[in-house]
Amino acid sequence: HKLVMTTVVVVNWVLIALLMANSYRSVVEFTPNRSDINFILPTIHLLTGSLAQIMGTYLVLLMWTENTPMERLILIRTRAIKTPMRLTLSLWLVTILLGFGIYGLFNAPSVIAEEAPSPVVTEEVIPEAQSTEAAPAPDATEEIIIDELEETEEPERDAPEPASTEES
Repeated sequence: HKLVMTTVVVVNWVLIALLMANSYRSVVEFTPNRSDINFILPTIHLLTGSLAQIMGTYLVLLMWTENTPMERLILIRTRAIKTPMRLTLSLWLVTILLGFGIYGLFNAPSVIAEEAPSPVVTEEVIPEAQSTEAAPAPDATEEIIIDELEETEEPERDAPEPASTEES
């Protein structure tokens, strides 16, 4: 648990620093109406993600300092770590789902029915019938080919009668 959780926490801090902080800053700058869903959802995402990240960092510090001389650096320690870990995981999952939803909201193409082009009706094209010249007669017909095959085959020989094993 310690290595997996540490990796997730460190990768999340990098993602927060490089991507999410700038994304949220641009949402705040370009959304004048604070009651707009385009502002509310990223703010909820920020709150759940921040809480999950702070709890994850705290749990990682607890794990790495346990039974070491640095144990006294963490002022509030807990021995029952399962419940905080489950809460952190739940918050991370909610944050991930919110992130995907927000990404879809901001990046999905928006087509309004009034702006959509109307279907174009076109005339069906029916090709005109064309006359064709008569096809040349084939060199051989099916009857001739069958006759030639029969002439080249060897005649069947009478097979000897199998010996009877029945006693009369």
